[in-house]
Amino acid sequence: MKSIMTTFALAFAILTGSANAVELVIPSREGGGIHTLSKHITAELGKAGVPVNMDVMGNCVKGMAKFRSTDKPSIYVASSAKNSSHTARKGCGFTESQFNAEYVSPAFMATMALCAPNTTTSFADLKDQSWKTYTIGTDSSRAWAAKTNMEATGLKVKTVNYKNSKSAMAGMLAGDVDLFWSNAKVAPKVQDAGGQCLLVTDVNGMNGIPSMKEVTGVDPIGGSNIYWIAARNFDAVSLASLKTNIENAVTNVSSQAFAKKKWFFTINGKENLKSEAKDYVTVFTVDR
Repeated sequence: MKSIMTTFALAFAILTGSANAVELVIPSREGGGIHTLSKHITAELGKAGVPVNMDVMGNCVKGMAKFRSTDKPSIYVASSAKNSSHTARKGCGFTESQFNAEYVSPAFMATMALCAPNTTTSFADLKDQSWKTYTIGTDSSRAWAAKTNMEATGLKVKTVNYKNSKSAMAGMLAGDVDLFWSNAKVAPKVQDAGGQCLLVTDVNGMNGIPSMKEVTGVDPIGGSNIYWIAARNFDAVSLASLKTNIENAVTNVSSQAFAKKKWFFTINGKENLKSEAKDYVTVFTVDR
């Protein structure tokens, strides 16, 4: 297997020119989730002999503009979810034709979580107060998922949008909102602050937090977030090599350990992720 990977890596380096590294356009700021994933993917591709330069653009509008305008062999980590800025912000999305032409491979997956400010509240307690409208702190890109999923369980809710998940969590802990909705990866921070996460939207639960279906009896709606790789300016042979190297890079032992630590899922054994990723392109994007 190693010799096969090396052959692909060498072929890729020859076709692209080892002196001309692949450009990885990052549609987020440093330290954000996509930046974290991009750094890991860059390191893993480097181990396979594929040189990559990261170009941090700060946000998805600038990132997409750079990705569309460059004539260099370039890749882009896109976020495909009904709770993503890539669906909520004009100028960040892919058209259906762009998706079909540029999709390469899924990379990682994330799940959402509903959290409470203490360790004594259960979801059953929330349901018992059917008269109450709960305020849920979240950021604007996740407001749709928070409201839709909680209303599906029978709760009356109102979302309060914050600048980011850190501010939303602070709002919950300060008592400004009742609950908090964000990526499950923030669960340890909630726990450290004295709260707890009541459920996650993954069907199997995650790291000791039960699934939404287990807790509420209701299947999550758009609760997963698929991070996938798009590519431009590659010929067919080098694109095939790139696809193989990316799939190896995001499913190897190192990536499994990374995903567990960062509260992501790897794509090992997952099927039909391309179809799920495309869902937001054809149904939920605002920039068609």
